[in-house]
Amino acid sequence: MVRLPTFIFIVLVLLSNACSRNEPNTGKHKASEDKAAVAVERLPPEVQRKELDIPGRRGLRSEGPHTDWFFHCYTNFAYTLTDEQKSGTGTTVRITITKVNIKITLPIVMWIPKNAAQKVIDHEKGHVRICTRIYENAESAARDAATRVVGSNFQGQGDTVEAAYVEAVNKAAEEVCTTYRKNTADKADGVSKIYDDLTAGSTTLMSVDRSIDEAFNRFLR
Repeated sequence: MVRLPTFIFIVLVLLSNACSRNEPNTGKHKASEDKAAVAVERLPPEVQRKELDIPGRRGLRSEGPHTDWFFHCYTNFAYTLTDEQKSGTGTTVRITITKVNIKITLPIVMWIPKNAAQKVIDHEKGHVRICTRIYENAESAARDAATRVVGSNFQGQGDTVEAAYVEAVNKAAEEVCTTYRKNTADKADGVSKIYDDLTAGSTTLMSVDRSIDEAFNRFLR
């Protein structure tokens, strides 16, 4: 059984989730230059198996076997100040992204009851395989997502200059990690749902291997 995964993005240099307005960049950039401005660090997936019925952990007993996965996206930016305006209500800044460092991770936790049947374990391992298969191409997805914002302008507003920068950079981070998620976490969600449908019921209609392949095929149609 699949459980809705959690996704986060973290800006290493700033601590805010405020919104800002994204303005498209009007300058022309060569694709090769933009890609050179992006560095991706992909850590290996981390898979853990934990016992579901843990004393003192409320709610786990009623959930049943499930697997949690997290396509994490951590970003750090270099940028130049394009415009800064101060008024009686605060400061507005516009920045241009010049470089993106992005780190991606994939922690996975299988929650399995003690003495679970082998078919239950195999099913949850199927979710792990789905996620790790998608993660094989995650570096490319992260690089593409980051490259999209190189040369782009982001505007932020705040009571102080620092707060305005926070808002602008967080908008850039949100754009990068949302794009990354669409090609990783969202795909894992969709394929896993189909996989669950194919293996629903007391009798598995397909083997785990066939179900995984069929789930990917149906998702891509």
